[in-house]
Parts: sequence; C-alpha cells; structure tokens
Amino acid sequence: MRAGYPDEVPNGSGKTPTPVSAEKRSRLATYTVAGAVCAAAWLLSLLLAPLIDPSDLPLFLGAVMLSAWYGGLGPGLAATFLGTLAGIIALVPTNWDLPEPSPTAIAHLAIFVVEGLIITSLSAGLRAARRRAERLVVLEQVTRAEAERWAQRLRDLQRVTDTALANLKLDDLLRELIGRVREVLDADTVVILLLTDDGREVAVRAALGLEEEVTEGIRIPVGQGIAGRIVAQAGPLVFDDLDHQDIASPILRRKGLQSLLGVPLSIEGRTIGVIHVGTLSARQFTAEDQSLLQLVADRIATAIDRARLYEAVETAEHRFRLLVDGVPDYATYMVDPAGLVMSWNGGAERLKGYTETEALGQPLAVFYTDEDRRHGAPARTLEIAATEERFEGEAWRVRRDGSRFWADVVVTALRDGDGRLVGYAVVTHDLTERKRSAEVRARLLDQVIAAQEEEQRRIARELHDETGQSLTSLLVGLRALEDALPAAAPARQQVADLRRIALRTLDEVSRLARGLRPGALDELGLVPALEFQATELGQVRGLAVDVQTRGLGGERLPAPVETTLYRIIQEALTNAVKHAGARTVDIVVHRQAGGVQAIVTDDGCGFEVETALRAPGAWTRLGLHGMRERAALLGGSVTIESAPGEGTTIYARIPLPLESPSAA
Repeated sequence: MRAGYPDEVPNGSGKTPTPVSAEKRSRLATYTVAGAVCAAAWLLSLLLAPLIDPSDLPLFLGAVMLSAWYGGLGPGLAATFLGTLAGIIALVPTNWDLPEPSPTAIAHLAIFVVEGLIITSLSAGLRAARRRAERLVVLEQVTRAEAERWAQRLRDLQRVTDTALANLKLDDLLRELIGRVREVLDADTVVILLLTDDGREVAVRAALGLEEEVTEGIRIPVGQGIAGRIVAQAGPLVFDDLDHQDIASPILRRKGLQSLLGVPLSIEGRTIGVIHVGTLSARQFTAEDQSLLQLVADRIATAIDRARLYEAVETAEHRFRLLVDGVPDYATYMVDPAGLVMSWNGGAERLKGYTETEALGQPLAVFYTDEDRRHGAPARTLEIAATEERFEGEAWRVRRDGSRFWADVVVTALRDGDGRLVGYAVVTHDLTERKRSAEVRARLLDQVIAAQEEEQRRIARELHDETGQSLTSLLVGLRALEDALPAAAPARQQVADLRRIALRTLDEVSRLARGLRPGALDELGLVPALEFQATELGQVRGLAVDVQTRGLGGERLPAPVETTLYRIIQEALTNAVKHAGARTVDIVVHRQAGGVQAIVTDDGCGFEVETALRAPGAWTRLGLHGMRERAALLGGSVTIESAPGEGTTIYARIPLPLESPSAA
C-alpha cells in the first residue's frame, strides 16, 4: 500500500463492506422506524379509546411527522399510507355491518391524507436541506485543509523560486538550489544532471549527499540508468526500494540509498536535464511529493535557462568588447533587451562624454533629445530593430554636458543560438560637420537659386520694358513708313516684310521673357501661370496640356513654394516636348494635409528609370538634378515613374508651414 492513500479495513467476516450495502441497510432502518411508530400509534389509540375521541388520526399524524423527519420522503409516505389504512379500518364496525359512511369521518380522513402529504413533503425538504448543509460544512473543512496544504506547497516552492531568481551564475545557482530542495522535500540526497551539448548523455552538474558523482564526472547515456530513463521518457520515476532495481548506479548502492524520486527538467517542452531526490531509509513518495518536485523542477529549469542565457550574454559581450575597442572613431556599445547599456567603448566615451562607470545601466533614452523622448523615439527604435533586425537613421543626440550633435545611428538586434533576443548593438557616428557643410551648401544653393530667379526676373523685365518697347516703336515706325510709300513702290513690300520680322521678334522676346519669369506667376499665382503656359504650348508646340487643381480653393501658396513647383513643372513639360515626343500632358496640383503635391503625366515614349539615370549626364540632361535640389531646399522630394512605351509621371511634393491657430 502507498502512503497517502486510504486503506480498506476488512470486517469480521473477512469481507469488505461496500457503500451500496450500507446504504440499503440505512434505508431499511428508516422504513422499520416508520412501521414501528405507526404500530405504536395504533396501540396507543386502542389504549386511549375509552378516554378520548375514537378518532386515532392525530396519533398517526404524529407518526407521519416522526417518520418523515427521520427517514425522509419514502418513510413519511409509508406512515401516511398506514395511517390512512388505520382510519379506513376504524370506519368499519366490529360486526362488519357496513352502514352509510359518515361524511365527517370521510372528511377527517381526507384531511389526514392531505396533512400527511404536506408534512411528509416539508419534512423531507427540511431533512434534505439539513443534509446539504452538513455536506457543505464537511466540504468547507476539506477545502480549508486542501487550501492549507497547497499554501504550504506554494511556500515551499517560493523558497526555491527566490533562490532561482536571485542568482545568475550557473554553478552558484545549482549549489544553492539543491540545498533548498533537500530542505523542502526532507531528502538525504539531491542530484541535478544536465543534458550534454550533443544530447546523447546526461552529466552530473551538482549533487548534495552524492558528491562522488560530481568528482567522478558521472555521465549516463540517454535511455540507460535512472536519469537516462527519465530523460528518454520525459516523465517521472519513483522507486520505493532501490535494492531490487538493476538500473541503480553503483554509487547509489554504496551510499545505501533506499528510495528515489526523479523528474525531468523541462522548458518549453524541451528536456534539458534531470533532478532526483533520495532517502537513506525506506520511504513511499506520494503523488504530492512528485507534484511538488515537478513544480520545483520547472522553476529550476527556467533558472538554469536564464543562467545559461546570462553566460551567453557575458561571452558575447566579451567578444563584442574585443571587437569594438579597436574602433575609436565610433561610439559602439551594447544594450540589453530593455534598452539598458551593458557595454561601453572608448569611442562612446569620447563622443558622448560618459565614462564607462557612468554609462553602464543607463537607459538608451538618456542619449536622446527631450522632444524625441516625449515622442517615444527610443522605444520605437528598439522595436524596429527587433522586428526588422536593423534600424538606421540620422537624428540629434545629446552629450553628457547637454550639447547636441548630429548622429548617424545603426542599431542591430543580437540573438542567441535559439533565436532569442539578447540585446542590441548600437553604433553611433558623429555627422555634425557633414550636416553643417550640407546646411551651408543648401544655404548657398538657396542663395544661388534666389539670385538666379531675381536675375531672370530682371532680364524678363528688361526684355519686356526696354527691348519690347523698342521693338514696338520699330513696328510703329515701319507701319508709318509702309503707309507713306506708294502702293506700287518696290520698297513698300520690303518694309512690310521687315515689319513682319519685327513682329515675330517681339513675340519671341515676349515668350522668352515669360519663360524667364512669367508675370502671371508673381501677379496671379501658380495655377494661372500654368494655365497660361499650357495655352502657349498648345499654340506653339501643338501640345495638349490639361491643368487641374484640388484643395486649393482659390488661395495662393507661399511664394517660394509656387516658384519651386512652377520650375519643376516647367522642366517636366520641357522634357515631355523635347525628349518624350508627348502629345498630351496632364498636370494636377493637389493640396494635402501638411503639403502640396504636383503630378505631371505625359503620354510620351517613356524610359527605364534606373538605366537612364545611371547614364552619364542623365541627371543634368533631363533636369532632374535641378528638380530634386529645388524640392530639397524646401524639405520636399521628387520621384519619377516611367516605363518604355508607357509614358512618364513625375511626383513633386513640397511640405507647407504649419498654420497658426489663429489662421486655422
């Protein structure tokens, strides 16, 4: 028999009574009592007949109450039946002369039957309620005892858990754990064996009471011995008497171990080892002992996995340090999965101003600006790196003294052999000088473009005001000279030809002036200037140009935005006529949230974008470089979509300054 399980106790006859036979005897006793009280009521009614009312129904009513209270519904109904039978017999005279039954007697008998049924039903209900209450009391007592037992198990488990979570060095952890396990399970020996790297053997890693297994370097093939069988079947083994077990090791026999309980160490369904406890005296390990050891084993497996992970991180960090210490021009360091600094190189100290002691344990967010922290940039950076394995970008970073520098940042996710995230490698390079140079270049380019626009505006104004007026005066003089000459004079035709040449020259000068700086752009805005150019291209080049707007609502855009979009669209139209041989062009200017977009689509020959842009001089020849530089000065962008035979579409997007609340 196993400890912790109830034993059957035989009775005197050598037979074990069953719950069914006991229940039958109990029910028979209740019916016997019902018959006895009814017989007593009958005898009592005979004895009291000379003294009281000849009706004996009240006495039988008492018998019904006693029967129902003691035996429940069945005995109560039986007593009611016997009382009714006695009442019927009482109605029959002793000479068996059957007169007309008295209505009163029949009514009393009917009332007795109803009262008997009611009393029986109520008594049975009360009796059932009482029994339920008694069962609830017993159940509560059992539940309390079980809760206390589980509470004790949880306290025992907590003792092990505290140790498992407090230590990270594997050997120190295992030594502490086996001591706690021996206390919790009141065992004489505790052994932890871990699966080797090749998965073919389990090796003793820590032992208490069986230290020889550690010193002798015991290794057990999977499937053999006690530990090997536990690993092979991934389940527990219990031995109450090791003397009769052939699989026990010689060391266990020499120690005189009598009983043993072993369970696998598993994590996420993967067995990593075995833990077994033993006693020098015979002991029957209970199901609760096994359950508790398995709970402890699960916690130990988690602790071992954490310790191994910690050691792997330490090893990776050591290798990482050897690598990055040789790169002094870059801030190279590592953070853990939570974003806390775990390593720091000389380049990081020089760039960020923190010593290694100051930096270790700091959150990654300490190197970000206040604005970036408010917007959750540090957490988003790590999230992108964890999801996409790598994050790269440029942004402002903050030194220890509060100064800022423009940095190129690369964050790479680091994973162990099982693919679990163990941290991030962060490489930061100072691009402040490059950014400053780019800003200076952008300012110079802006000045050049502004000067170019101003010069084109001046030349256009001079062409219109001076050259145009001179040509107009010439036309007036030629017209007057033509009118003054006789109609048949040969010189009259020559003057007429000169006047037509002057008129064409005036038209060409006007067109050149509009191309350099259309007056409509300054006076009326972007859309009228585009419509005027579309009309002119239709007349001069035969190109059908359609201009559409969305979201502008008749409002003008800021002057720099209008100028930039006009020049980009102008260059796109030139390419459509000069290089694509287009017949139609569609222009859409769309104001969106935070910006404005211009889309220019032609039906020309199209081209392979990547191939064409790699050709020498393509950017300059097609004007694309100028388009993108103009857009970039305002923080915008230009993209191109094209394919041979399918035309070309150019997208230019320029951000707009945020409107003030009053303007909104």
